[in-house]
Formats: sequence, C-alpha cells, structure tokens
Amino acid sequence: MDTELIANQTMSLENIETISSSETENKIVYSSWFKRAAAYLIDSSFVWATIFLGYFIGSLGKGTINEGILLGVAATLYTGGMIFGFANRCVRMGRTGQSIGRNAIGCSLLSDETNQPIGVWNAIVREFAHMVDILTFGIGYLFPLWDRKGQTLGDKLMKTITIDKSGK
Repeated sequence: MDTELIANQTMSLENIETISSSETENKIVYSSWFKRAAAYLIDSSFVWATIFLGYFIGSLGKGTINEGILLGVAATLYTGGMIFGFANRCVRMGRTGQSIGRNAIGCSLLSDETNQPIGVWNAIVREFAHMVDILTFGIGYLFPLWDRKGQTLGDKLMKTITIDKSGK
C-alpha cells in the first residue's frame, strides 16, 4: 500500500515538473511585425541620414573649387553610415541580440534553438539570408504577420526568433 502511495506521489511530482517546464516555454512572447518594422526603421534611419547628408554635401560642391573637399566629406559620411549600419545590425545585434532600434522598441534577436544571441558571424549570414525575403517580392518580410513565431523566411533559414522583452 505504501509503495502505491509513493509511486503516485512520484508521478504527481513528474507531472508538476512537466507542467512548469511547458509554462516556461510558453512565456516566450514573439515580437509583432509592427515592432520589428519600427525597430528596422529606427536602425535604418541612422544609416540613411548619413547617406543623404553625404549626398547633399557632395552636391553642394558640384562645379565649385571645393568640389574635391566636399566629395571627400560626402564619401566619408557615406562610408561612416555603412560602417555604422554594419556595426549596429551585425556586431551589436550578434553579440547582444539588440540593435539600437531593437533596444528602443524592446525586442531581441535570438537563436530559436538556444535562446541566446546568434553571434556576429551568424548575424552577417542572416543579413544575406534576408535576400530570400526580397527575392519573394517582399512577401518573406510579411511572413511574421501570420507565422506562429513571427519569423521571416530569412529567420526560418537561420533559425532565429525575435522576442518581445516587455512580454506584451
């Protein structure tokens, strides 16, 4: 009789452990498409601002004595914008899971398998994987609207997820 009671209690404890681990898995809140888009707009605004500023400064010097200097400033701004974009989207996001835009919005990029940041190299490869999203006429970028995990096609290829850190 005591053996049955102990066996039942052991089974109950196993059920509790299973329930609590599944509850933990269910607590992951995936970022909405709108939050992802807002984070991308914030990230790209820094890059595009420096590129447009460089273009504007370069066009000011056209046909003037200072043309070479202004084109040099323009090229520096353009290059700086591209380096900043790479550092933000590949280095920072690969190491921490957050770019400036994702940090402002409150979401993180993680590996779907480990729930950890994906690393710099994988972040670089992920940027190229987004070519699939582009080659599908942009439909790949719309996948988060109906996908259970909110993944683009590039995210599915790279096995990455974007989670909402606020839990909303």
